[in-house]
Amino acid sequence: MQVKNLSINQTNPESIINTQTRTEGNNKRLFRCGKFLLTGGVGEVSRTDKQFKDFVMKSLKRHTSGDWGEITQEDAESNLNALKHCFELKSVYTYNCKTKIWIITRASRFATVVLFLSEF
Repeated sequence: MQVKNLSINQTNPESIINTQTRTEGNNKRLFRCGKFLLTGGVGEVSRTDKQFKDFVMKSLKRHTSGDWGEITQEDAESNLNALKHCFELKSVYTYNCKTKIWIITRASRFATVVLFLSEF
């Protein structure tokens, strides 16, 4: 899997994540996410589709606040356990009712990767 650093208009993703809001009112980042990385496919679509790029940024905010998107109850419970014991975290979000992205934060919290399932 080839990944690239997330660089969107020279914006620091860390500062964006710190200003997140969540519908439940929780605007707190729950964990360190390290470096933000995009796979080749996600990076390419982000460069050519501004709406997709915005979707990716909003999804990163959701991920770091504990809104795991469209995962199973079992995976949600696994994420809650991962928060306590520093295991891998994953989220899934759908763009325009058809394109899914996965966001995975490594157990080391060194990096968070955004990818299409086909790139896994």
